[in-house]
Amino acid sequence: KCSNKCRLECPDKKLFCVARSRFHVTLARLGKTNLTNEERMWLAPDDIDGGMNLNSFNISNTIFLYEQTELKDDYLWERLADFLGISYLPNNKFRASAGKRRISNDICAPAYDALRASMMRYSFELSMWLLRYLLPVARDPSRNDVRVADADRFGEIVQSYQEDPCRRLIRMENGTYVLNSTLMGGFPAIPTANQSTSKLKTIRI
Repeated sequence: KCSNKCRLECPDKKLFCVARSRFHVTLARLGKTNLTNEERMWLAPDDIDGGMNLNSFNISNTIFLYEQTELKDDYLWERLADFLGISYLPNNKFRASAGKRRISNDICAPAYDALRASMMRYSFELSMWLLRYLLPVARDPSRNDVRVADADRFGEIVQSYQEDPCRRLIRMENGTYVLNSTLMGGFPAIPTANQSTSKLKTIRI
């Protein structure tokens, strides 16, 4: 949680933290939506810089929004070229970061269940805010300051943010994500809608 000791949205002057995954909070600050009280409830309302405390910068610039998995699709580059006012934008070369030390971790490993449970709360909020507030602006023919390559495809991708990509956690009515305790041998067993919550255990952060 982001407190009054935040540095770059991280508490206690840390450079990396879960709070930096709050992309919806950063996008909302651009001022492209109305930021109603109801809308603010999806913008990290429990954080000191979110919810009712979130400030809008009212940026007038037009923005082009995409999801990173779209980078492999030609339609994204075609629409981006159109957005930039050029005829063609090459995208046939992959360039990764030039870090000297690379560490590969399996985010779906049981050791990271608690981390994902913490991140999934923001992920769900991000999905709901994009679908309910920002994407409708991109679809509005009277607005040209928010652009996406394919609104339907973007919506489908964003919808998936509401579920644990590792299929180990599910969301409870109070917004917390819990681990299905029937998981055995590392194989996921997705609970059904009528499964007893006694078979679930809460992941404590």
